[in-house]
Amino acid sequence: MKLAIMQPYFFPYLGYFQLIHSCDSFVFYDDVQYIKGGWVNRNRIQYRGEVRYINAMIEGASANKRINELQVVENIRWKDKLLKNIESCYYRAPQFDQVFPLISEIVNTPFRSLSEFNINGLKKLCKHLSIDKEFIVSSAAWDNDHLKGLDRVLDICKRLNCDFYINASNGRILYKKEDFEREHIRLAFIKMKDLTYNQSNTQFSDNLSILDAMMYNDVTSMGHLLRSYTLEQ
Repeated sequence: MKLAIMQPYFFPYLGYFQLIHSCDSFVFYDDVQYIKGGWVNRNRIQYRGEVRYINAMIEGASANKRINELQVVENIRWKDKLLKNIESCYYRAPQFDQVFPLISEIVNTPFRSLSEFNINGLKKLCKHLSIDKEFIVSSAAWDNDHLKGLDRVLDICKRLNCDFYINASNGRILYKKEDFEREHIRLAFIKMKDLTYNQSNTQFSDNLSILDAMMYNDVTSMGHLLRSYTLEQ
């Protein structure tokens, strides 16, 4: 069984969804430390080549808290502002009429927990993209948060009878195949292929939120982009 584990990010980039696509089961790692300036409550979109940040407003952001301990600001004004920002960037994009209602539905779902807010959005985006996987939330599944780093990842792998663990390419600095082989688990890293597509500008902006790719590619083209990766040992 192929397994991947990742924090629940806010409208993450295409590579995040490729990681989900590559596995059988995907764990939302939501009871780990919140990182300020990371991708748990922000991401990037673009307007005519200009990169803009989008954010989920949260209360009491602190590196001393876990992701599942953070709450979304209850005031809906930030949601209205977020949707207007996305609309202003993409209202002329070819897939706007198909994609924007889904984004609006996700943003306006009244979750207070940032973890639940993000996970709900990720699941809905996966359904739209025809990605059908088993999803597991770490904080709800096991009482193993006393373990850290590699030890906890290996514990989750063993609990799920995983024999193939897939990580993002930057995980090479954290994980070594020998550590997994001792537990009879194969380790691989996902590598994105050339994922350029037609945007509104002449110079391609890469690693933007999945929203950008969805605005410019129909479901068939998105399927091709989602499969454009390799797994490297």
